[in-house]
Amino acid sequence: MKNTLITFLSIIFIFALFADVNAQMRKDRKERSPRLHEELNLTAEQESKLDDLRNEHQKQMIDLRAELDKARLENQTLRRSDELNRSDILNQTNKMNSIKNKMAEMRANHFMDVYSNLNDEQRKIWKDQKQDRPDRRDFDKRGKIEREPKGKKPCNRNRF
Repeated sequence: MKNTLITFLSIIFIFALFADVNAQMRKDRKERSPRLHEELNLTAEQESKLDDLRNEHQKQMIDLRAELDKARLENQTLRRSDELNRSDILNQTNKMNSIKNKMAEMRANHFMDVYSNLNDEQRKIWKDQKQDRPDRRDFDKRGKIEREPKGKKPCNRNRF
């Protein structure tokens, strides 16, 4: 009885520890945007324009993510069917890739739209802030930044 209680409490402690780490990461992400807005000293007109751009971008991305989810479900259905058809699966894969390409293009366009609404001083601050942030691909599964050992070149990781 005593061993099961200790095991149970240990498991709860471990889950609480990981939940706290994830909460801190989410908090850092939420705090980053307002700080950047303060550092940029945006005018009211710029803030309004950037809010409109962000809202429009988010609406479009929601639609594309929904379309991609539907395409993934269709892909699963095709793969689970009794008779697999090469052309159907390849067409569905091409459809999913075209949606992903649209999403990447929209992100790049949004980036450039925001960039074009900043003055030279703001662009420098924004660029410096963007470079200081680790990319989400730099994190391992536990949320920690993967650091390359000193003196070694970074490996060329496949990102699937």
